Amino acid sequence: MNIIRIMHLLHSLETGGLEKGTATLVNSMNPKIFESSICCLSGLGTSLKLIKKEGIRIFDMKTGEAHEPFLFLRLAKLFREQRIDIVHAKGWPALFDGVLGARIAGVPVVIYSEHGKNIDDFYDIKKRRVWTRRLLAPLIDKIVTVSEELKKGLIEVTRLNEKQIVCIHNGVEFPDICVENEKKRGEIGVEQNDILVGTVGRLDPVKNFDVFIRAAEEVLKEFSTVKFLLIGDGYIRGELELLATELGLSRHVIFLGERNDVAELLKIINMFVLPSKSEGLSNTILEAMSARLPVIATNVGGNPELVIDGETGILIQSGDVSALATAIINLLQDDEKRRKMGEAGFVKARKEFSIEKMVKSYEELYLSWYGKNRKEKVLT
Repeated sequence: MNIIRIMHLLHSLETGGLEKGTATLVNSMNPKIFESSICCLSGLGTSLKLIKKEGIRIFDMKTGEAHEPFLFLRLAKLFREQRIDIVHAKGWPALFDGVLGARIAGVPVVIYSEHGKNIDDFYDIKKRRVWTRRLLAPLIDKIVTVSEELKKGLIEVTRLNEKQIVCIHNGVEFPDICVENEKKRGEIGVEQNDILVGTVGRLDPVKNFDVFIRAAEEVLKEFSTVKFLLIGDGYIRGELELLATELGLSRHVIFLGERNDVAELLKIINMFVLPSKSEGLSNTILEAMSARLPVIATNVGGNPELVIDGETGILIQSGDVSALATAIINLLQDDEKRRKMGEAGFVKARKEFSIEKMVKSYEELYLSWYGKNRKEKVLT
């Protein structure tokens, strides 16, 4: 069997779940069957360092943030030159140009995947994105969503055929690392007796980290030794730091920025919080579960597929500061509940969300459509 050449097309390799998931996938696929490459539309980014496997080609179209009117023609040329067998376009920015370019180039298989909403999806009054998805659907062999909720929502909004859409959950690593608690706490400037409530993600409005900070104010009225860690960076960091200062929380809310030691930091915190407005299937929740942490998350997107309310964590309504503060206090008051929830989450993640399971699902998808479309070409 000939090697199948797959090109993963995405906006960039900046920090994010989609980008990290792409790196994990290309690192893990069977090199005897698949040859992977990655094409970024508007620059590379910090997730580039996550690509460990040798021989993975990286292309950068360098479009910047402005949309290039005929980008699909440049992509078609690239697909032809690289003799690509499967184009996997990921996320809204890659949809139009990726799908159109692939079909112009005669690529046998075109896959498109939805990974969640960004802030623009909440304000797209003209429904431009809905109509674009509908119009391009006949050119796409299979659409992938990372959660069942995202699949259901996509069908309801776009009225696409359910048979065209498949859900493949993200997978998570289970790093076998030993962390010296006292040393790691010293590195980030917290005391040994401080209770640590952490969150991880890009500092973006859709993540609702202002709710996290406002909830901290309520929690500290009852637990004065709690520190709230924000791990990640983004364009609203200044706004969030200002909010923490205005609320008098500068000593208790710690901005750690972009980190290379997230897995180690998760080992020293006591609980994980994700207050997002929207999620596809959160990699950060999965990472927290793999670290045996109880999770408090909003009841949005794929979060309920990960967090079983009352069993592996607590689900709250998005934007509810009081509910978040109450949930944090509830877990701070009960060490045994935190331990049991963390252990239950670890077991669930290990059973249902392994990287091996995710990679196998994608490999089977690619192989089935490649075989089907090649066979149809031979017959016609």
